[in-house]
Amino acid sequence: MLTVAAVTDDSLTITRGVTTDTHMINSVTVNSSGAVAIVTGTDNTAFSDTRGAAGGPPSIPLGSVEVAQIRTTSVTAAVVLSTEIYAAPGTHQERYDNPVWQTNPLTGK
Repeated sequence: MLTVAAVTDDSLTITRGVTTDTHMINSVTVNSSGAVAIVTGTDNTAFSDTRGAAGGPPSIPLGSVEVAQIRTTSVTAAVVLSTEIYAAPGTHQERYDNPVWQTNPLTGK
């Protein structure tokens, strides 16, 4: 089991879009040593669900897992709102227990 310490300083910041490319996704990640990091995507005029695409979530570094995404639609600096944080398992968050696997008790598979 990995324990992740709370971040209590201002070392983690998100990046917002620039000029007319207002839509940006930042991924909140945790690596195998428990360090929390923000990985910034590429801004665009709309969101994309394609990882690594403009407006989409960024690629996650090897040895890290994504625990949430922060999706912003403004170029103006501001506090992140709770409505901008997404953490649906399997979509915005990687989990060991999603998807739920099933075994057949008769075959063991």
